[in-house]
Amino acid sequence: LKRFINCRFSMTYWQLAGLSFCYRSYTLHDNTLDWGLFFSALSQYLYLFKFFLWEMGYMRSIDIIVDRAGFEIQWGCLVWVPAVY
Repeated sequence: LKRFINCRFSMTYWQLAGLSFCYRSYTLHDNTLDWGLFFSALSQYLYLFKFFLWEMGYMRSIDIIVDRAGFEIQWGCLVWVPAVY
């Protein structure tokens, strides 16, 4: 459950949200690209691409091993990461 919430749901939503917000801005402003938003979405996409390549290393890190799948981690991954990032 912790791996699904931490890695799959939260990080995948973050990646898709950045790309979809960039595309929506592009279509909303008469097909004009907002370069700041584009590079922000691109940098987050590359960061998350690296995260998914290194996912097993992340799951073996001491802070993930020690922390249990409690309310704070689940709320942070389901609400905080998608809303803030």
